Amino acid sequence: MPDDWETFDDGASGVSFRYPRELETSYIRLVDWPPSVAVDAGPIECVAAGDETARAGRTDPVTVNGETYCVTRVTEGAAGSIYTLYAYAIPVGDDVVFLRFSSRAPQCGNYDEPSRTECERERVAFSMDEVVGRIAATLRIAE
Repeated sequence: MPDDWETFDDGASGVSFRYPRELETSYIRLVDWPPSVAVDAGPIECVAAGDETARAGRTDPVTVNGETYCVTRVTEGAAGSIYTLYAYAIPVGDDVVFLRFSSRAPQCGNYDEPSRTECERERVAFSMDEVVGRIAATLRIAE
């Protein structure tokens, strides 16, 4: 992990993990950060369903670095930005840790060139799953 990552330690749930202070992006920003945490008994069953712009969002299994998580995304636009609420369900031992947070990305079409193209490239290349995969590798639940 990079040296500038923070440590989250929730005494109530016993969950700890490392997370970046911010994304290494120019346009996409984190909201509700660090993620909120909940723990439930496992296992989880992840069924792909829904629509990302619907009230309940879109749920899909995602595999990052050989580990499979369940992620629900709810996306909506507001005042020139696109907000996405994420809920990742990550198996840890016999439990499931839920990480919830949001991101804000600008509507790239609101920029003049060359910023418009840079914004669009960043949105296409960026993967929140990769960021959460790196966080998940540090997840621990105290016994």
